[in-house]
Amino acid sequence: MFKNISEKQKFYLLIGTLVVVLFICFQVALKSTFAEIRKNKDLKTMALEAVNIPQQTALLKKQVVDLNNKYFNENIRADDNHEIILEKVSNLASGTNTSVTEYPARHIYQTMNLHVETHSIVLTGRFPDLLKVLYQLEVHERVGRLVSLEYFTETDRKTRRRNLYSRIYIQNYRNLKNNEDR
Repeated sequence: MFKNISEKQKFYLLIGTLVVVLFICFQVALKSTFAEIRKNKDLKTMALEAVNIPQQTALLKKQVVDLNNKYFNENIRADDNHEIILEKVSNLASGTNTSVTEYPARHIYQTMNLHVETHSIVLTGRFPDLLKVLYQLEVHERVGRLVSLEYFTETDRKTRRRNLYSRIYIQNYRNLKNNEDR
């Protein structure tokens, strides 16, 4: 079979066979070696990151405390919370050209461990002024978590003017289990 092949073709056949054999050797031996080297590098990286776990845990605990202070108003009694929110929103609204038009009674939902109060406030005014009040409530004031916002317009029948209204929903949470332990 190899008698009719020239020396040049035999050389190319030898080179081709050598390439195939090297490729098979790479697949069998070297590929798994490189995979183990990559795995070892990843393990070293994870070991270095494990050194920082106490600092990361402390940072996460601080964030949890900050969020609890922001959204779980345990300092304020449940009876005073409704009036405090009205007072803060009224003060913010008086600083701009907005006014509080509705402040219905709060809605209370309670499970065994969680007490949720939802307050609905309706403001009227110009859009930029309503946004200023909303920004102050969300960023600077600690009245609770702003969960929803709705804008709507109504036409005043006497003046035939359209007024812009904003309904804001604020929720306060209390962890009842923590309060019983104190």
